[in-house]
Amino acid sequence: MYLRFDDKYIRSKNKISKKVSLNFINETENIFKNNPSHIKLNLKNIICRRDKDK
Repeated sequence: MYLRFDDKYIRSKNKISKKVSLNFINETENIFKNNPSHIKLNLKNIICRRDKDK
């Protein structure tokens, strides 16, 4: 699966890496790339007020 990370995501990732291991973040990204529905990811739905397709 091809993923392109947004600049905001990369900035957030660098900020959070001070609190969470960067290796853990990279491992999670690799799991998502290989199998987006993997149970270890524990995905949640996000509801945004600005979302037009509620």
